[in-house]
Amino acid sequence: MVAAAVARSLLGLARLQSRPGQIPNTWWPGRRHGDFHEAGCTDATCLYVVAADQHLRAWPDPSLERRLLPHLRRAMRWLECQDANQFTLIDSPAGGDWMDSTLQRAGKLLYVNVLYHRALEGMARLDTRASQRWRERAALLRRKIDLLLWPEPGGDHGELLAGPGRAGAHLALRGTGPAAPGFPHPIGPAARRAAMRADRWHYLSHVDGGRYVDECDVLGNVLAVLYGIPTPERARRIMEGLDASPAARPYPMRTYTRSFEAGDRWGMYRRDLEPYQDPRWRTPPGRYHNGGVWPFIGALHAVALHRVGMAEAARSALARVSAANRLSSGPASGWGFHEWIDAATGEPGGAPGQSWSAGTYLLAIEVIRGTPVTI
Repeated sequence: MVAAAVARSLLGLARLQSRPGQIPNTWWPGRRHGDFHEAGCTDATCLYVVAADQHLRAWPDPSLERRLLPHLRRAMRWLECQDANQFTLIDSPAGGDWMDSTLQRAGKLLYVNVLYHRALEGMARLDTRASQRWRERAALLRRKIDLLLWPEPGGDHGELLAGPGRAGAHLALRGTGPAAPGFPHPIGPAARRAAMRADRWHYLSHVDGGRYVDECDVLGNVLAVLYGIPTPERARRIMEGLDASPAARPYPMRTYTRSFEAGDRWGMYRRDLEPYQDPRWRTPPGRYHNGGVWPFIGALHAVALHRVGMAEAARSALARVSAANRLSSGPASGWGFHEWIDAATGEPGGAPGQSWSAGTYLLAIEVIRGTPVTI
């Protein structure tokens, strides 16, 4: 029953795929409208490929795989075309990922590129005729994520243009002088050097041109750990840092380890857009995307803690997720599985009965029990 429902969902989304290959993030049956939102949805296309890979690994179905494969290849071609400057990492517009309200980030997002890496690995399993090319692309992307989003001494900014088939590979080989070897423009190398920190414990949230946004996007870092982007030592450092963060308690993990105020240096909090947004989806500090508590992130945080061997911390995090999912607004009591929770008051917000809140909670329970799970 479950397998058949997932297969129908995958085929239904394939029918909604745009001609270039993009997958919408919403389908409105009553309106017969596939919604790409106001700025697009780069992560939805990555997630579609990941979902197809997960489903076909759990329930092998050669017929379904043959029907989906042309759509998956188109999706991957569309994603590759989002690499605007040929760094291998793909770009997202402001509000073009799951944070599509009035807290917005743009450019090379950790979260989206970690999903893209997972999609490439999935294609290496599904598209056997081109599996070597997908694997090589995934390995190259993993290196570029480290190079751009974990800036540290020793790397050449020009290496972002290097790699098989990359348009600017010759720049990295030729070099352009000692100030910026391998890269002909000054801002990127200078901003990268300024972002280097000896005490770094998390990947950058994103890089938007020359702006290195040195904030901890919790979901992006947790998924990086779960999908094997960092070394084991670095993964442990990330999870120890998150567990020690005030954002981990007394509720489950927040979207970012801190909230953003109006006039914040990164400009992510778009108060200019708030008057036009439905009040349910506004993002004042501590609410919704702006440092709000999301149980699905908390559950994945617990899974990642378990993955790096922090078993006691994982159980503690799972208990906080369980308490959060039990919160319910209105007269009803019991499991609310709300979308998010106010980080200041602990009041549940957003819609109740969220499948990602319930589903990731069940995932965390199974992982912590020791059940083998593919993520």
